[in-house]
Amino acid sequence: MFRYLIFALAVLHSGGALAVGCKEAPRFGNSPTVTVLNASPENPRPGDEITLTALVEAADVFSVSCQNPDHSVQRIGGIIDVFAGATRIGSVQIAPENTHQVYLGTYYDPACPQGFTCPFFYYGFNTTSYSVKFRMPMDSTQQTFTASFSGDKHFSRGSNSQPLNMSAAYADNSPIISYLLN
Repeated sequence: MFRYLIFALAVLHSGGALAVGCKEAPRFGNSPTVTVLNASPENPRPGDEITLTALVEAADVFSVSCQNPDHSVQRIGGIIDVFAGATRIGSVQIAPENTHQVYLGTYYDPACPQGFTCPFFYYGFNTTSYSVKFRMPMDSTQQTFTASFSGDKHFSRGSNSQPLNMSAAYADNSPIISYLLN
């Protein structure tokens, strides 16, 4: 309880807020990322629901969260978006609720009041995925799907998947019909 009282005094002394927060800290790394998009099933029929899964991998790490000196947690991860053509069909921010995380390091606020330390604890990981459902149209119109990762302010750069082109088609029954007719 004593350490919380000291922290409260430090916040009051500094005007009620710290000069630097998790999101305002400097860039620590610039890891390239790769985003890959897959679909299941791979050969849908018209009207089928498919699952699109975006996989993001960092060469090093990407941000997930940061714990402030007051022990609150900020989501600082990048955004994964999935598109059907130009229409966003799903979006999620990388956060502790959807991505495993490990401790990456501590940043000490240089604007912290004298005599106090104001540590910011950073957490991240190197791989995550996000899935979204999509219903294929009732015709055989080709659909183009893509996924993108925005990167984050502290550890990683963004990336885009290659386009995934899919057309829904009914099963080819011509061999069966040919067999029945002959």
